[in-house]
Order: sequence, then C-alpha cells, then structure tokens
Amino acid sequence: MLLNNLTKKFKHWLPLAKSKIEKGASQLENSINNYDPKEIIPSKLIERLNTKLNSLPVYESYYDTLTINVHDYIHQWIINKEQNRKNCLVIKGNCVDNLYNILTSIFSEKSSLSKETIELDYQIFSLENLNQNRRDRLNYLQEKILEIQQQSDKKIILIPDLSYYFSRTIEGLEVLEKLLKLLDEDENKFWIIGCNHWLWLFLVKIYHWDAYIENARDLPLLSQENLQDILLPVLDLVEFDWNDLRRFLVELPNQNEDDYKIISQLQAKYFENLANLSQGCLGTASQLCFYSLRYVKNEETELSDLKINNPQLPDFPSITQSDRYLLFCIGLHGHLNKSDLANILGDDQIYITSQIECLVNLNLIHFLDHQNIAINPLFYSKLTKDLKDNHFLVESD
Repeated sequence: MLLNNLTKKFKHWLPLAKSKIEKGASQLENSINNYDPKEIIPSKLIERLNTKLNSLPVYESYYDTLTINVHDYIHQWIINKEQNRKNCLVIKGNCVDNLYNILTSIFSEKSSLSKETIELDYQIFSLENLNQNRRDRLNYLQEKILEIQQQSDKKIILIPDLSYYFSRTIEGLEVLEKLLKLLDEDENKFWIIGCNHWLWLFLVKIYHWDAYIENARDLPLLSQENLQDILLPVLDLVEFDWNDLRRFLVELPNQNEDDYKIISQLQAKYFENLANLSQGCLGTASQLCFYSLRYVKNEETELSDLKINNPQLPDFPSITQSDRYLLFCIGLHGHLNKSDLANILGDDQIYITSQIECLVNLNLIHFLDHQNIAINPLFYSKLTKDLKDNHFLVESD
C-alpha cells in the first residue's frame, strides 16, 4: 500500500518537476532579455496608484449606458411579464475589471434603476467578507435562492458578479442549476447579473444559458477620453514631465504652440495608445499606465527621476496545457485562494504551489491580497487569445 502511494505521488510529481524546470529556464531567458536595472518602479508606488484608482467614483460612461439599458429592460419586463426570458439582464465584463464594485456602486440605490420600480422591493447580493471561501459563498447563494423561492411579490434582484458565487465543482454546478431554474420559472423577479466573459462563455457552451436569458450586454468599452478623465487624477499622485513622451513621437508637436497645448497633444496621443492596447478595458489600461512609469537614474545628480514611457504590452511567455487549465479556472472564478483552487482542480494544494509560483514569476497571475490569486490585467487580452486558440474558451455555435 505504501509503495503504491509513493509510486502514485512520484508519477504526479515528475511532470510538475519537468514543467517547473522548463519554465524556470524560460523565465531566466526572459529576465535576461527584458531586465533593465535602470528602470525599476517600486511595488508600493503601484499600490498607492491602485488605491487611488479604487477610491474614485465609477466613470460616467458606465453609469449612463448601464442605467439606460436597465431602464429599458425593466420597462420591457413590466409590460411583457408573460415573457419570462425578458426578466433578466446579464452585464458582461472582463475578469480583470472590478465588476462587483462597478455594479454595486451604480445600482446601490433603487433610484438609479427606474421610476417604474419605485414601489418594488429591491435586493442586492453582497458579501460582507470578500475573503470567504467558495463553500461559504455557495451556501450564501443557496440560502438566497431558497429565500427568494418563498417570496411571491415583485422584486428586482442584483447579483453584482456571478463569479463570486461560482465554483466549478459538483456542488457549485448544482447550485447554479437551481439559480437558472429560479430565473426561468419566477416571472415576478427581474434579475441584474454581472458576469465575466469567460464564465459567460462557459455557461452558454455547457448549460445553454442563452436559451433562458435573452438579454446579455457588454460593459461599455472606454475611449481615449474616458481613460484620460479617469487616470489623470490618479497620476496627480506622482511627479513627472509629460514632455518625456516627445522621444516616442515620429511627428513632434509644433514648437510654436504654448506648453499647455503641447502637453495636451502628448497626453491625447498617450491615452489613444492606451485605449488601443487595452481594448477599452479599465483593468488593463490602468496597469499599462502605471507600469509605463519608470525610475531612471539621473547621471548628473545620481538620483532617480520618474519618467513616463509609451505604454507597451509585455510579451506572452511559453506555457503548458496544465498552466492553461489553471489560468482558465482562475479567470472563470475571478479570483481564488490556493485551497479553493486545489479543490476545483481536484488536486492536493502541495502539488499546485510550485505551479502557482512559476506563473506568478512569469507575471501571468498576481496576488490581490495575502491569499487571493487573479489574472494579471497586463496579460488579459493575450491570454484570452491563447485560451481561445487552444480551445479552452469556445464561442457558442
């Protein structure tokens, strides 16, 4: 029995060890090719910028577009109550956007929904502790489903981010089926559900959620002007010279124009590049912006000056199918701690720890806090393409 257990563990460990060695070599090569000791930005500065970003109110384009959409769909629900496929609006975002905060801040008050709803009860699914494990979150969702099943009155319900209550386990999928059954059968409830794109593709492909839910809309993409309005107040935390961007321009601004106009042109070009690279995703755009700042040693003063560079997406590293599966699982759930991730993968936590370390070192994932792991926004678009190319993310027919 002992020999069998040791053999089994060795067979499991061997491919992981091989993978770790290969990735270590790849990582070393990447670091040699890309590392520049003159260009370092402290993680504490990134933390300050992210804290400032998260403290800002939700951008107007989100608010205006989403509230108009919700008003329209609630009106359709009220006048077509027999068509229960119209009793739900899914708002899709990227797993690197803070969909939970965006939707809770927009729809925290019933007044933001519709004048027609003034007499209706309104309920928000909210977690008091975001560090709850998946089992506790599933229990919360199941309790809410049972509670709502007992209610016959008209009600509007907001689930800000379905991935918070999702678990790709037998228990988790059973709870999800109960939720879908409730959505399909109870025409007295109107649901607003936030859902990340990866999870929506999974639910449509495996469970055909689009057959039950007619209305699914994307979170608005942010334009150059949107990103400039959001991120300029954040950049006020640090001091640098926008004129540093002149060295990246093929066509320099007209030198006869005043400084204010030249800075405006440089900023517009910078945020245009940011919008194109991020594809309108705030999660990606904000990190591209923050990591375009670099401390460069001033040879005259021997001090380091903060410089701004053109935003640039990092190269996508070589990864294995096992890595893809782990990354896919993290993205589906928005974020996971090691224990929940191991449970979902059906593995012992000790076996995935080294793999997580390698992916953290490759910057594909990062820790949101001391325990929760998430996809690095800088790699979101390239990782999404890679997962589609390797059939982890499959569009419905």
